[in-house]
Amino acid sequence: LLDLAKRGCFLAHSFFGKECSHYHFDESVDMPSDAQRVQRVKRLVDAGFASQVLISHDIVCKHELVRYGGHGYAHILENVVPKMVDRGIGKDVVMEILIDNPRRWLTFA
Repeated sequence: LLDLAKRGCFLAHSFFGKECSHYHFDESVDMPSDAQRVQRVKRLVDAGFASQVLISHDIVCKHELVRYGGHGYAHILENVVPKMVDRGIGKDVVMEILIDNPRRWLTFA
């Protein structure tokens, strides 16, 4: 990831909330946990690439909604953000990752 970051790429970390080791599209892939995703984000932040980090989760099935026992749309705000702060990512950096980076990426600014 650091090699891509050095080239100026945005580095998207998706699938927050997917806590399974099996990736049905490619069985050779081991899916990371949210804790591992946060560790990867922290490594990029520590290396000076916070302005290139994007995070997201996927709600594609009914069972992923809170109403049906899933983590729901607020998972990143309610669970991932506190973990990021607990792991030493500053609140200002978290806000950059959640607001500023997507804004820049979506507007090609």
